[in-house]
Amino acid sequence: MNIKCLPLSCNCYIVSDCDGNAVLFDPCERGEEIYAYIKEQGLNLSAVIITHAHFDHIYGLDGIVNSAKDDGKEIPVYIHTADAPAMRSREKNLSSPLFRTPYEYTGILNELSDGDVVAIGNLNFRVMLASGHTVGSACYINDEEKIIFAGDVLFEGSIGRTDFPGGDMGKMRESLTKLMELDDSFRVYSGHGESTTIGDERNWNPYIGG
Repeated sequence: MNIKCLPLSCNCYIVSDCDGNAVLFDPCERGEEIYAYIKEQGLNLSAVIITHAHFDHIYGLDGIVNSAKDDGKEIPVYIHTADAPAMRSREKNLSSPLFRTPYEYTGILNELSDGDVVAIGNLNFRVMLASGHTVGSACYINDEEKIIFAGDVLFEGSIGRTDFPGGDMGKMRESLTKLMELDDSFRVYSGHGESTTIGDERNWNPYIGG
C-alpha cells in the first residue's frame, strides 16, 4: 500500500495498491487539480471515501467526480449512511453556518454500515462507525497492513471536536474505546496533523484513559 498525503485544508490521502488502483480519502478542495495529479502519477482512481460529511473534507468532491466524467469514468463515492444526509445539507455539513460557502453534494452516494468492507483492487477497508465528531464519522481500517484512516475522530495528542451539531462527547468516548481495542502497532492517518499510532495515543493522549 502506498499512501500520499496532500496537506490541504484537511489531510487528503491518495492510497494505491501495487497495480495502480487508487482510493482518495476526503477531497477537501481543488478537486480538478487532485484528479489531474492522480493521473500524472499513473494511477487509476477507483473510489472516493468520505470519513465524515463536514464541509472542509468534501468541498473538492464535485471537481473529482466531474473530472472523472470528462474521462468517461464514474467514480463511486462512499460514506457511512448516518452522515449521508449531511452531504446534501449545507446546514448539516456546516458549509453555510460556519464556512459561509454553501455546498451540497447532489451526486450518487454509496452508503455504508458498520462492519462493511470497501474492496478496491488489492485494497480492503473495514468500516468502523466512530460517532462523536459527527453522527456518521467512520474509521476505515486495513487490517492486513494495520492502517487506519480516522478522519477527525483521533489526532496525534488530541481528538475531534464534539461541540458542532451532531457531536456527542459520550459517543466519542465509546468510539475511542473501540479504537483502543486495536493493536498498538496500527498507524493512524488523521484528518489533520501528523500520523500517529494506537500505542502512542494509548500512552500519551490526554483524552484516552488507561
